[in-house]
Amino acid sequence: LAAAARRWQRHKQQQQQQQQQQHSTQRQQGNGNFAGAVTIQQEGTAVNRTLCCSADQLAQVLAEQFNALAAANAVAGQVSAAAVQGHINFAVRHNQRQQQPNGQQPQQPQQPAQPGQRQQQGRLQRPQQEHRQQSPRLEQQQGQQQQQQHQTVQQHQLEIRMVPNQFIQEEYELYCKYQMQQHNDEPEELTPKRYKNFLVDTPLIPVMPPEQQQQRRQQQQQGPAPGNAGLSSSSSCSDAVAAVYGAVGGMPACGYGSFHQQYWLDHKLIAVGVVDVLPRCLSSKYFFWDPEYSWLSLGRFGALQEIKWTQAAYAAGASQLCYYYMGYYIHTCPKMAYKAEYAPSELLCPERQVWVRINPTVLQAFDAAPYVVLSNLTGIQVKPNLSVSKPMLQAAANATAQQGPQQQQQPDPQQMLDAQVLFLLKQPVRWGTLKESGVLAKEQVSVIEERLASWQAVVGETASHLLYAAPSDLLP
Repeated sequence: LAAAARRWQRHKQQQQQQQQQQHSTQRQQGNGNFAGAVTIQQEGTAVNRTLCCSADQLAQVLAEQFNALAAANAVAGQVSAAAVQGHINFAVRHNQRQQQPNGQQPQQPQQPAQPGQRQQQGRLQRPQQEHRQQSPRLEQQQGQQQQQQHQTVQQHQLEIRMVPNQFIQEEYELYCKYQMQQHNDEPEELTPKRYKNFLVDTPLIPVMPPEQQQQRRQQQQQGPAPGNAGLSSSSSCSDAVAAVYGAVGGMPACGYGSFHQQYWLDHKLIAVGVVDVLPRCLSSKYFFWDPEYSWLSLGRFGALQEIKWTQAAYAAGASQLCYYYMGYYIHTCPKMAYKAEYAPSELLCPERQVWVRINPTVLQAFDAAPYVVLSNLTGIQVKPNLSVSKPMLQAAANATAQQGPQQQQQPDPQQMLDAQVLFLLKQPVRWGTLKESGVLAKEQVSVIEERLASWQAVVGETASHLLYAAPSDLLP
């Protein structure tokens, strides 16, 4: 800036000399222009330019030359010149100034300026001064906002409670809300009775560890404490999780049976996982959540939490409980096919009753056919079914190897229909027995038998190991 000021002074002196020499010529022209010789020092070389221009044009030329010199000296991003009404204003970028040790900005040499220039600089400098005055205040406000956000995050608390299966009104209301918004169920369909039949009633008999049976009797006599039904744990406290997910006598601390895993966020119930705790696995039956918290992906979180529960129970001493069962897999249903995304996972072969690892070969086979004998696929991993004895598995494998798929005898379709077991009024009954009893009308028999035949055609030989849920709308 000092060098620019000195150039400006030399230019003024040369301008005055030339104006005196050419004063008579300018009077004759009368156009207000003047001739000026400008000498600019550029990289140690004097460059003489003779210009015939107005004051505004001369200021523009000088500003351009200053910016060129600034760019050559790598300071173009820090200072720049601009021509304004025959004057040159120099602007310094506030955010790139180097601060002194005491926090003050370095003082820049000032150049002589005309009244109009001082006024223009005043307009430019006042916002900078106001910015410097507001900066500490803004920093303080930002610090308070960050502190408030940090405190807000810390205030949220997630609690997971393991409750023995029972009808709880708050769970029932959350279930109705979930079914109506996620599955478009009608309100009149969501009765307490249907909810109990679906998620509360269970054939499992609860089995508690011997050390806790007496304590459980005392709790039942005294009644549950308000707001603390069942076992609870905080997901943020590893000690509490270990205490609840521990094992007693080789079995989980909660025992065996049906349970509801409640997810409480800031003392609000947002999700419920209905599970069966069995000797070898945790069976996930159903999971419903508050649609207002869909952005949390509670379904996936619940599955991961149940996997974590199984791992913790196994690590604590329940050595047989090492599997997580997600229920039936339906390849053509997106709401059921997501289960294949959790790996490693296995599917039960419908014929040989062995577990087959899910891989791209298995998924491609499902894309090609509705019914697949998984154990016949090539390039698969097979694990034995722990619920079937080894002699039975070996005998089935030998029989299949000797006969082959094409040589096996095809059973009579009508015999398969009559032998099929239906689930009717909470008890199994064979279709042939029900058809001959005379309870059903001929129209009902024909419709049910047609549906049963279609179902067996898709399921195949596995139908003999399954129960067929009889349609309630066709029963008396």
